[in-house]
Amino acid sequence: MAAVLLFVAPSGTPAIGRAGRLGRALPQPVQAQYVRFWTDTALGETKTGVQAAELQVFSKTATGVEPLPPSPPDAPVTETGVIAAGNPSTGTADDATAFKTACAVPATPAQGADGWVTKLPDSFGDGAHEVRVHSDTVTPYDFDLYFYDESCTLLGSAASSAADESGTIPSGARYVLTQLWLGAAVPGTPTVTDTR
Repeated sequence: MAAVLLFVAPSGTPAIGRAGRLGRALPQPVQAQYVRFWTDTALGETKTGVQAAELQVFSKTATGVEPLPPSPPDAPVTETGVIAAGNPSTGTADDATAFKTACAVPATPAQGADGWVTKLPDSFGDGAHEVRVHSDTVTPYDFDLYFYDESCTLLGSAASSAADESGTIPSGARYVLTQLWLGAAVPGTPTVTDTR
């Protein structure tokens, strides 16, 4: 992804610079009053949107200005639950229906019927977190992951034929639904981590 910075001088004259990596200086100094940031291409699961954590612009003539240190990574979020039954019609049975109807973590017995809903902390829907679900059981099983926003609209999924599943949580996600496609009475542990 190529980042493009447009610096506009007080006279209204634009100057464009490219910054492909963090901390890269522009090829030539620019006198500017405004900064506009955009990207040439989008990367990731959607390929239709981009996301920037922050933009800092510094002048060599300014004094007393220091870049802020990066914030520490979020602590991992882990839950463990038992999913009672597999559901090859993923997204249509007890867990998903109860979740989508209330748009909240379902109460027992729906929570764990054929899946497990994890509510993400506010800061985890930034596109810089990933989730992995696994089980230590020896019986056959297959987890799939589905990502929903705050209004329970499906944003994406990670659903392969692998027993354990993992994927990047898309921007705007508020819930992760771990659905059991195959298996019965399978203990599962979804773990969400910060990728920074």
